[in-house]
Amino acid sequence: MISPHVRLLDVDPLLWAEVHRVFARRRHRPAWAYVLHQHGRVVKVAAPTTPVLSVGDRIDSPIEAARSIRSATGVERAVVLDVDHLPALVRDAAAGAEPSLMLPAWRGRVAAAYWSSPGVATDPPPPVDPWPALRAALADGAPHVCALAVLEQDSRPTLAVTVLAVAGVVEEIRGLEVGDASLEAAAAQRLGGLDLVLRCEWSAFETAVATGSPEAYAQLVEQARVHQGLDSLPGLLRSL
Repeated sequence: MISPHVRLLDVDPLLWAEVHRVFARRRHRPAWAYVLHQHGRVVKVAAPTTPVLSVGDRIDSPIEAARSIRSATGVERAVVLDVDHLPALVRDAAAGAEPSLMLPAWRGRVAAAYWSSPGVATDPPPPVDPWPALRAALADGAPHVCALAVLEQDSRPTLAVTVLAVAGVVEEIRGLEVGDASLEAAAAQRLGGLDLVLRCEWSAFETAVATGSPEAYAQLVEQARVHQGLDSLPGLLRSL
């Protein structure tokens, strides 16, 4: 997770904008089907193929309806929502948006409330967000981390940053001159030591972000040209 008060220093704005674009253009868009009902009657259907249910149809069991929709349409997930429960979910989400709360943590709270709501039925079972567990594991195993991350094009550095993380939360990201003869030495001098080094190609980075799964990031580390201090990370990611 990244602190809402992260210090972002000496980073080339054009290159940092490209990093942002990589995260913004994820290729994978899951196909989900939604059915809204009220008092047991369907009021709206949104599905990528011919729906199993139509407006006005009766729903006796929302979870059975979700299973039928997923089976018939082949979508990754089917969600059946009771519209009477939606206002409370929106109010709770807004009330939980504390200024000091990091975005992933807030999104985790909202997701937990959403999937546990009696007005939400889904097939398959609700997804599990693996990232809080990763943060907790990192906080326990490495409470204070000084790292160097380098993105390369044809093994030549194009973006290099030092990263300072405390208790699994990134507190500072600071750019390095990619022309430095030894990025590792420069980073170690700046941070007073270096725990982790990751050097990988832009293409591998883009692929991992596009997929967005722990497995994809595990593969990124394994395929990196240098991943000093990160040998145990792929196993940790796959255990989530």
